[in-house]
Amino acid sequence: MTREIIQGDALTDAEKEKLFGWGEDIFDADIFNLRWRPKDVHFVLHVDGEAVSHVGVLQHEVSVAGRGIKVGGVGAVVTPPAWQKQGYASELMRHAANYFETTSVEAGLLFCLRRRVPFYGSLGWQLVSHPVLIQQPSGEKVSPLEVMVLPLGGQLWPDGEVRLNSFPW
Repeated sequence: MTREIIQGDALTDAEKEKLFGWGEDIFDADIFNLRWRPKDVHFVLHVDGEAVSHVGVLQHEVSVAGRGIKVGGVGAVVTPPAWQKQGYASELMRHAANYFETTSVEAGLLFCLRRRVPFYGSLGWQLVSHPVLIQQPSGEKVSPLEVMVLPLGGQLWPDGEVRLNSFPW
């Protein structure tokens, strides 16, 4: 079995279909009616040439208690059902964290459903305990999703309200 992580700035149509075309509302987030920001870099894990898992990332500056912090945003973490429970998403999440270590970001930041918190927590991510304000077409609002951070380089995540100044990812 050959495994390869391919990094790119876009997904092929075949990758999109394989990774995201297996169900309706695969992230269970349609209920929130949010506008999402696209990711800039995509990591796709291929096993024997087949796309089996995906993590998208971007870089962005958020404000925490008025202080600018450059974060590496993580989103669109997905593994189709036939490939789940084999550690593929965990492998890509560790890869994304290593990628962030080579850039100038201070922390990773992601949005997730409450039931996904244990998965990300097992990889070192921590819940943000203060409100996180996100942009939407109707204006700024508190994120209805959980927000988690992965402090990098031995730094601590600061206390205080977070302003994303962007659509969530």
